[in-house]
Parts: sequence; structure tokens; C-alpha cells
Amino acid sequence: MERGVLSHYQDTLWSLYPSYLEIVEREFVRHIEAESLEAIGGRRERIAEEPLYSTIEGSVAHIKVTGFIRKRSGFYSIFYGGNVNSTESLILAVDEALNDPAIASIVLDIDSPGGTVSGVQEASDFIYSARGKKPIVVYSDGMLTSAAYWIASAADRIIAGETTVIGSIGVATMHFDLSEEDRKFGVKRTKITAGKYKQLASSEQPLSREGEAHLQYLVDSVYKVFVDSVARNRGASVEEVLSTMADGREFVGADALEAGLIDKIGNFSIAVNQISTEGKENQAMDLQKLKAEHPGLYSEVLAEGKQLAEGDVEKIKTEARNEGLQAERDRCLEILGAEADPGATLQAVKDGVPAAEAYKGFYKTLKAGGGGEAPKTEAERQLEALNGAAPEGAGSQQETEPEKETETTKVPDPKTATREEVDLYLASEAIRIQKKDGIDLIAAQEQAFRDNPELAKVAF
Repeated sequence: MERGVLSHYQDTLWSLYPSYLEIVEREFVRHIEAESLEAIGGRRERIAEEPLYSTIEGSVAHIKVTGFIRKRSGFYSIFYGGNVNSTESLILAVDEALNDPAIASIVLDIDSPGGTVSGVQEASDFIYSARGKKPIVVYSDGMLTSAAYWIASAADRIIAGETTVIGSIGVATMHFDLSEEDRKFGVKRTKITAGKYKQLASSEQPLSREGEAHLQYLVDSVYKVFVDSVARNRGASVEEVLSTMADGREFVGADALEAGLIDKIGNFSIAVNQISTEGKENQAMDLQKLKAEHPGLYSEVLAEGKQLAEGDVEKIKTEARNEGLQAERDRCLEILGAEADPGATLQAVKDGVPAAEAYKGFYKTLKAGGGGEAPKTEAERQLEALNGAAPEGAGSQQETEPEKETETTKVPDPKTATREEVDLYLASEAIRIQKKDGIDLIAAQEQAFRDNPELAKVAF
């Protein structure tokens, strides 16, 4: 029996408070030898019937995690107490509490030296992913070390008693050399293996250097995952975790708080009151809860919502239709206001061409010799009047009046000026050039564009 137990421990990676490895082996053998299988089975059934969590303060799920932690419940659950000391049952308990509408928050009451590595990262990831759904706090008064701390670090916060032993972040495994015992009892073994590393560190022979190096690789690999997980969970850098938390040391109470392993020193009542308050503040009435607890109100809200939605849809349709009509009306009026060639104007209106694009087309047609005067905007007409441009039929009067110097207009910044500011400036420049050089307005506009290439880009 003992040889089988030793073989079991040799194949296991542990994240466990150091002195407990020997205790686990010794107590496991003692219990197996002392109790009948019938007694063990009966104790397993009683544990299986216990609920995964109890409800305290009306809406707080109290999940107790005690003793050695393993991936699945088994002999350790039977001998060392607690219905939740496997990572599988812990995930199940937390998931059930998260989906229970009567639960607003969760307290994980952990007193554990750690246990096996298998399943711990999965439990840590699951609790971490639950952040934001319902507040989760860990309380510990006793031990919160190794695998137990690995899991606890994923909660929203950790509160511990003044004498709680915390930390011991590390990974270990063991090798048992039973070759001398085999020789004593005349046992001869024949190994049949495939693969270089298969049975490299088996118990029927002394541990070789190569076997020791392989076991060290396994331990170091898991240790890295442990450290990375704690860094993520505690919001710290890997370097910070390695330098202050993860050298295998144990911390007590206030020292653990200073090292950043926990968030607060306190008792169970403090932890429960704090998480209960947070849970009630964050608890919201969702659709499923409303439907289950208040079906009549749910139906009324649903009917009113449909009615409001239908009214809003019609209102939105009407507003959109009116806005579209107004926009189209404004576009047509702006194009007609250019007073360009009637055929080109009609075509621009029919094709839905934006007013700005239509003006560009009119200008290009005029520039290419399409005939007619360049369409003038109201701004251009005002500028012509301000700069003394003669109205139609008043050429002889303009020639008899002395030419007046126009006030220099500030050149707009092409990066910040609006299109209207640029257009007004270029129009003013064209009129100034026309008066100064005695050329027609089209030629003056072209000269204004050549003199101000960056503004011309903004205009077109």
C-alpha cells in the first residue's frame, strides 16, 4: 500500500506548503489502513449531499474551501473536510452562485495550505473572468498559501486575519528511490518504454542528472505560469511579483499586506459586510429576474415598450422624410441661384448633383468657352459693389470717376479658413485684379487662383 502511495506522490506536481507534503503522505496511509472501504464510501456520500454554498446576509454566497486542494474530489475531501476543496467543485460553486438571481456577491472562505497544481490555473482563470459580474472577495484566517493563494489572487480583493499565513508561492515535486528496497525484497523490474524521457525519473533507480534536470524543467515551467497568473490577478508586474512575493516565503498578516499579497487586514464580519454592501449596490434587475419574479410587470413593460417603439419609428420616418425634402429643396434653389446655362442647370438638378459640384461644372464650362457670363453669387455681387465695379450700362461713368485704392484684405489661412472665407477672398482678389489690369473677370479669377494656389485647392 505504501509503495503505491509513494509512486502517486512522485508523479504529482505540488503547490503546497512544504511541511504538508509529508503530512499528506503519512496521513493518507494511516487513514487507508484504519478505515474500511464501507466507512470511506459512507463519508463520501454525506459530503456529496452537502450544498456547494450557503447564503448569509440575505444575498451573499458563502463558499468554504478547506484542506488540501486537488482537481477532483476524492480521498482528500473525505479525510480533510469541506465539500469544496477540489478545483472542479470550486468552479461549480462559483458558477452556480453567479447564476443564482438571489445572490448579489460571493465570499470565498479559504483555509488551505495548497495542493496539487492540476486544475488550479483553470480555477484562477474562471474566478478572474467573473470580475464585474458579481463582487468576489476572499477571506482567510489560517492558511492561504501555494495553490490556495494562486486561486485567491484572482478575486476582486483579499482580506485576511492578523495571524494568517500567506504566500509560499512556488512549485515542488518529489522523487523516491526504491531501488534498495527492491533489492532487499528480491524484486526485479523490466522497463519497456518508448520515448527518451519516458520513466526517466522512475522510482526503481537512483535519480540521474538528466532525470533531475527534466523534473526541474517541469517545476520551473509551472512556476512561471503561477507567477504570471499572480501578476495579472494582482495588477502587478512579473518583476514585482518575483522580487517581493514569489520567492517561496510565507508572510504573516501585516507583512503580506505590505508585500501586496492581500488588500486588507480584517475579520470575517468585515469581509462579509463589505462584500454585502457592494453586492447590493451593484445588483441590478435584469430581464430574466424581472420575468421570473414579476411576470405581470414584465408584460406591462414589454407592451409599453412596443407601443413607444412603434410611435418612435413613425416619428423618425416623418422627420427623415421632411429633412430629405428640405435638403433637396435647398440644393435645387442653390443651383438655380447660379443663373448658369439653363440646360446645364436642369441636368444638374435632375442628376442630384450637389450644389458645390454643380458650380464647379458651370465654371469649367465657362472657362472652356461654353459662353455666357460666369455665374455670380450674392457674395460676389456685394464685393463688386464694395470695390466699385460698375453696374451694367455704366461703363462711361466709371471711366470719368477717379480710381480709388481698395483696402487690403487679410489673406485667410488655407489650413483653418472656411470655404466661404476663401471664396470671398478669391472673389475680392479677382475684382481687384480686374480693376488694376483692366481685364475681364474670368481672366482676373484665373490670375487670382494662380497667385493663391493653396487657397484655390480649398475652393475646388
